[in-house]
Amino acid sequence: MKKSDAPRVVNVSSLMAWTGNLKAAGALDFTVPAARYHPRTCYGNSKLANLVFTNELGRRYPELTVTAAHPGGSNTNLQQHAFNHPVVRAMLQAPEVGAMPSLKSATMPGLKSGAYFGPWVFGSCGTPSNLSAIMPPQAHDADLGRRFWAASVEATGVQY
Repeated sequence: MKKSDAPRVVNVSSLMAWTGNLKAAGALDFTVPAARYHPRTCYGNSKLANLVFTNELGRRYPELTVTAAHPGGSNTNLQQHAFNHPVVRAMLQAPEVGAMPSLKSATMPGLKSGAYFGPWVFGSCGTPSNLSAIMPPQAHDADLGRRFWAASVEATGVQY
């Protein structure tokens, strides 16, 4: 990336980031005892973490353009157990359409770090807008970003 004229990082998040809470007690220890494990809670936290990381990476490395995208409601096998109702499944978009925000984040000229793209219809389906999607407030919290970064370094043993 250092040799690129315009290095860009695209992180994939989800609307479920709005359900995340990385300020909750123990959220940054990256371990959840089996008795407290809940898939939606962990998924929401992980998708919020992607946005916190996006903004913190952009702050730490201003020479990079660091963006994020969410696919909206896409009819993939990832939701095979989550959206079983036929009416809900019919509202999900094709995976190819869900990939468009990530492609836009990767290729749109002139983006600044922190740009976040997703579908434009109710934020969950359709082609991505040229306007940045709205991130949850915790995604912009610089102190949380620093603490998340430190916890990541501690958990992985890798200094970035």
